[in-house]
Amino acid sequence: MKRVIVCLLALMLLLGGCGKQDEIYFAFFFSDVFSGKTESSHRVFLNAISQYEEDHPNVKIHYTTGIVKEDYLDHVNDMILSGNSPDVMFLYSEELERYVDLQALQPLDRFQVDMEQYYPCAADSVTCQGRVYGLPFQISPMIMAVNMDILNRVGIREIPLEWTIDDLLEISRKIVDAGYMPVCNYTMEHIKAALSDENTSDYDEFLQTIQTENYFTILNLIFDTNLANEEDFKAGKVAFMPMKYPEYVLYHRPPYNIKNYVDFDLQCLTMPGDPDGQYCSVTEHTLLTMSRNAKHKQVAYDFMCYLSQELAVQKDTFRYSGGVSAVQGMTGNEEIREIYNTYLRKKDIDKEMKIIEYMLQNSRAK
Repeated sequence: MKRVIVCLLALMLLLGGCGKQDEIYFAFFFSDVFSGKTESSHRVFLNAISQYEEDHPNVKIHYTTGIVKEDYLDHVNDMILSGNSPDVMFLYSEELERYVDLQALQPLDRFQVDMEQYYPCAADSVTCQGRVYGLPFQISPMIMAVNMDILNRVGIREIPLEWTIDDLLEISRKIVDAGYMPVCNYTMEHIKAALSDENTSDYDEFLQTIQTENYFTILNLIFDTNLANEEDFKAGKVAFMPMKYPEYVLYHRPPYNIKNYVDFDLQCLTMPGDPDGQYCSVTEHTLLTMSRNAKHKQVAYDFMCYLSQELAVQKDTFRYSGGVSAVQGMTGNEEIREIYNTYLRKKDIDKEMKIIEYMLQNSRAK
């Protein structure tokens, strides 16, 4: 009889525990991850949360709706100050060190994270003071958008992956001679980002080099912001314009390409690199981080892995915001290539993917 009672008690406890869920709070914003131009990008997270809860019925994920990008950090800071820090939250890579210094984040040492699956720049973006404090979610490379019609008119059919600032200046000279404007929105900050070492001596040496080679006339045309702007680029009057890759994607992809329509052969290039031949570009990163005060740390980490590494999530992310997965090779997956197929020719897809791969293998986090 006692044995029957013990078994019944055990069964009651088991059944009573079936409805118990581990709860975590996830902080994200309801606008495009990088450019703020895609209102539908929040679908990525709503879809991901719904699917994760379906696959993990013992987990409940809470979030606040309507937080836009501009208000996001204030929202997170208010939660931290009130003692209700979100268990999982987005951060930009340039914000990471500040939150580490505030001791707001949980280092991920205990989880033995496999960082080799990510691009080197992405792995660097979540590393602070020698420790890993998050998982990369998405990368926004800076690309050079190009009007290939103008280049073809001056006799240029193709620009190699490894082109340099010197090449840009030489091409700009031909473009000016043909009566077009060479570049808009290109600044000295882009040049500094391209140099292999950001110290002052490298920058000064570069300026002396271009001065001796009489490039300043072209530079004045490039950097005079009164001469050309984005509207001139859209109108087909300018050959080059730097932009974030998600913004470039919106120029192509329906329905956004209706608003940003350009009547010329628009393609993307790597940013021009160091004249010494060492290509380098700066990439922006969004990171998934965990609160030091998270109650269910393993649950929070598993959810972070799902967002960072799951193909379905990354496919949605590319579909709605145009950013690139931080997982090496993910963008080349056939399911993601299907999205490219809706607005690019096959030969342009292969070319663009080579450009993205080259940039991400040779970039550093902003």
